[in-house]
Formats: sequence, structure tokens, C-alpha cells
Amino acid sequence: MASTTGNERDLVAIKKAIFKLLEEDEEFRYAIAAKVGLLEILQRLEQHDQKFNEILERLDRHEEEIKGIKEENKRIWGEIHKIWEELRRHSEILEKHTRMLGSLGNDIGALTEATLSRFVRDDLLDEIRLSGEEVVEIKRMYVINGYEVYLYIETHKRVIVVEIKTRPSIEDIRRLARIGDYLRKKTLKEVRLVLASLKAKTSLDVASEARNNGVELIVY
Repeated sequence: MASTTGNERDLVAIKKAIFKLLEEDEEFRYAIAAKVGLLEILQRLEQHDQKFNEILERLDRHEEEIKGIKEENKRIWGEIHKIWEELRRHSEILEKHTRMLGSLGNDIGALTEATLSRFVRDDLLDEIRLSGEEVVEIKRMYVINGYEVYLYIETHKRVIVVEIKTRPSIEDIRRLARIGDYLRKKTLKEVRLVLASLKAKTSLDVASEARNNGVELIVY
């Protein structure tokens, strides 16, 4: 084996001393790093570390903020759900009341029409008796040529057809007129057409149509 020269031993000793200084002496390390261009790199790395740490801190803050937002959103959606449930409940109650009012309205309408029917029946029968005529036939809910009418009264001289409508329409007048045309072809007796209604619900158009079609309009 080749012998180690004095210069080589000195070089080895210098290397050991340098390594020892690098391990133990921070100032020396920075001096060496500056010489070989590493100091700037290390400083940049340190700056990047600082920025990275700042970013992490900001992310942590944002995470807390996002967590708070999620909790707030959860609370808001809970309130919205409660409101929708309340609206649904009120909607069901409103629908129930609407059905009840509709049913009540139908009942009131039917009762009103029945009452009008009784009024007009009594009035017509009184009129017939006072005129000396005799009632031959009287029927309620009578069907004439496919049309149902509230009252049919027949005497020796006349046929009286009575319709009751709380809200009469022009079509109601025309329907009575068609019934009258049919009866005049079937009998030689005088045909009298009567439509009884509520005064507040009878329009001027309906009154005019009644006059034009020979329908007697009786309002109460």
C-alpha cells in the first residue's frame, strides 16, 4: 500500500476541521454557504417557509370561517324548513276552510233556491185562485223535452213553467225560451214562462234578454 504523504495528511486534517466547523459553527456555515451561492438559496427557502406558514395560518382561519358559515347555513335551512312546514300547515287549513265554504255556499244556494221556489209557488197559486182558474197539475223538478225546471203548473187555460236561479244568466233565459217553444207546439193553452231570482244578483243584460224572449222575471 502506498504511504500517505505529509500533504495528504494535512489535507485530511483540514477537511476534518472544516466539517467540524460546519457542524458546530453556524456563522461559519453561513460564510461557506455565501461563498458557494447557497446563502441566497437558503434565505429564499426561509422566506418561502415563512410565506408557507402564513398561508397555512390563513387557511386555518378560513377553515374556521367556513365551518362557521356551514353552521349558519345549517341554522338558516332549519328555519326555512320550519317556515315551509308552517306554510304547508296553513295551506292545508286554508284548503279545508275553502272546501267548507264551498260546501256552505252550495248549501246556502240550494236553500235560497228552495225558498224562492216556495215563495213563487205560493204567489202563483194565489194569483191563479184569485183569477178563478183551477189548478189541474202541479209538479216540482219537472223534465220538459230533456230540460229540468223547478216548477210546472197547469190550469184549464194555461201552462206555467217556473225556473229558480239565485244568479240568473242569459243562457237560463234562452233555455226557458226553448222550453216555451217546445210547449207551444204541444198544447193549445197559453204558455207562461217565469224566472224567479234575487234582485241583487240580476243584471240588466239578463232583464233585457228576458223581455226579448217573453220570459217573466220575478225578483225578490
